[in-house]
Amino acid sequence: MPPKADNNEIRRLLERLQEVNRVSDGDEGMAQELEPPTTDLTDVPSLQKGVYLPLSPMVRERFRFAGSWKNAGLGQRWLSLSEMRTAWTNRSIQKQIRTRQEHWENAIVAKFPPERLALFGFDADIGDETYLAWTDTRKEPQVILYSDYDEERFKDLKACLRYLIRS
Repeated sequence: MPPKADNNEIRRLLERLQEVNRVSDGDEGMAQELEPPTTDLTDVPSLQKGVYLPLSPMVRERFRFAGSWKNAGLGQRWLSLSEMRTAWTNRSIQKQIRTRQEHWENAIVAKFPPERLALFGFDADIGDETYLAWTDTRKEPQVILYSDYDEERFKDLKACLRYLIRS
């Protein structure tokens, strides 16, 4: 198990992000909605149907905080673990992933095997996504965020949360 201090830090960052977003809720259409936390915390569905990735300590804490989270970061909906499985069959999500693969030659989904990627969040209206990438032997996946025409890469969820709080 991860040290309790690490879990507490991720929890505090998630709470801070929720508060920062709450202040922005006055913007039309940006209200947050958090579903109850996920209870089945076993593994993460990858982009490859039927393949699951290990639930890292930081990602586990994110799902202990909330299931799906509408407008969690930069207008994206962070998916619940069960919603992440829908990436396998959801036509809208598949189209969005294909568009990123075809039009962003260096995008993580164009360069990296789908069995080591997971769709973490997306905005179907704008075409933005966030992926988790298990790129090496580290416990924590990288976080790759696509917003507008920008790509941001973070070494882990903690770094991504800190960025979103500052944005």
